[in-house]
Amino acid sequence: MISAKFSLYLFLSVNAFMNNVNNLEVKKRSGLLPLTTSEMAGSRVAHATLKGPSVVKELCIGLVLGLAAGGLWKMHHWNEQRKVRTFYDLLEKGEISVVAEE
Repeated sequence: MISAKFSLYLFLSVNAFMNNVNNLEVKKRSGLLPLTTSEMAGSRVAHATLKGPSVVKELCIGLVLGLAAGGLWKMHHWNEQRKVRTFYDLLEKGEISVVAEE
């Protein structure tokens, strides 16, 4: 059986320990004590995981961009070709002339 003195000693020790723990928490919250790594907010933030480049994704993006640029370049040349063809057709019909009128 535990003696009364030991029970009182145990109670006071536990009580003192809890007061010290509470005081430490108050000091940590007030900024008087430095935070440990597990208590810092940064450790709880979810960070994006960096992955290596995806070869298939890179190939698809390159293919799409290449086809888009090639299509625009081809449309530009078709437009220029149409202008030249129209000019020579009008010149052949005699509707326009390259000789300046006096």
